[in-house]
Amino acid sequence: MSWKKVGKQLEQHIMTGISYMIPAMITGAVLMAISRIGASFYGITDIWDEKWANNANVFI
Repeated sequence: MSWKKVGKQLEQHIMTGISYMIPAMITGAVLMAISRIGASFYGITDIWDEKWANNANVFI
């Protein structure tokens, strides 16, 4: 097997991995946007503020 063929297969594997990750990243961004919009209805401007996470760690 030549190095050129190995390089081409490696490129194909990397591109396949990237194409599978793009929908997951877009889904995460959409969910984040929905949570920020939902929080704005309750007057929360910064969803990363610790005061909003009172019950976030139920098991601790």
